[in-house]
Amino acid sequence: MNSRWLKQNAVLLAAGTVWLVAMALIVWLHFRTSGRTDEISQQLDEQQTRLQSILSTKPFPSQENVETIRRSREQLEEQYTRLHQAVCIGSLQIEPTERALDFSSQLARRKNLMRQCARQANVRLPENFSFGFSRYDSGPPTTEDKPVLALLAKQLAVVEKLVDTLVQSRIDEIRYIKRGEVDPGGSNSDALGVPVENDPKAQYHILPFDVEFTGSAQSLRDFLNRLAVLDCFFTVRTLRVTSEGAQTPDSGDAGPAAGTKKSAVPGNDQAKVIATCRVDLVEFPTEPAK
Repeated sequence: MNSRWLKQNAVLLAAGTVWLVAMALIVWLHFRTSGRTDEISQQLDEQQTRLQSILSTKPFPSQENVETIRRSREQLEEQYTRLHQAVCIGSLQIEPTERALDFSSQLARRKNLMRQCARQANVRLPENFSFGFSRYDSGPPTTEDKPVLALLAKQLAVVEKLVDTLVQSRIDEIRYIKRGEVDPGGSNSDALGVPVENDPKAQYHILPFDVEFTGSAQSLRDFLNRLAVLDCFFTVRTLRVTSEGAQTPDSGDAGPAAGTKKSAVPGNDQAKVIATCRVDLVEFPTEPAK
């Protein structure tokens, strides 16, 4: 009889079971939501109390703070202007370079002028010396990007100024000139392993160069003195000097290897030395970055 009754009321029993489960779930969700509501309400009360505390104090920034910030900014801009005027006496004269062929023709013409200048001053140069631009001996740059061509033209102008300074310092020989690579792609035996950054928002720009030459200690001294009074801001980043004929230790070593002599500058001004000099051209934007 119970079995018959269950069969007759199966739908009613299933509906009752579903109703009970639903009611239990609703009650559980109610208690859970109620607890979460109390927690959120407590956090809200804490934030309201904090807000009232902030609103009851003196608002920030005050006029005094605003004036302090304004004066500090004016002082910073004044100091930046003085720095810019002190280190930017002049600017490099760069020929306009619109195409890769324009730069190639400039390079050929200026290399001939630098060779002629060195020959007149009896300064020796390596055979087929390209003054750091051997990459373009076989042809013009493959890029037509105007910013890249402008950087190449600026590097050429810097190299010409460095060569002129070396010649005026009465050195004996230019061994090599290396420059930071600005033209992507291709290989360059004269490339200096230092990246060239040209971020327009940077406070200053650096063009790195590496020069190695031989001469007397006096000619080295003259070269450094002439760099200091040029119409552009050149800074000597590193300088390694050895006596001509002495073995130069590797720059990555902590000290001279066993059996080698430590490099030193001779006391005699006419003694022959080999100088390896890292020189950076530092330029500041016309307008300081805000």
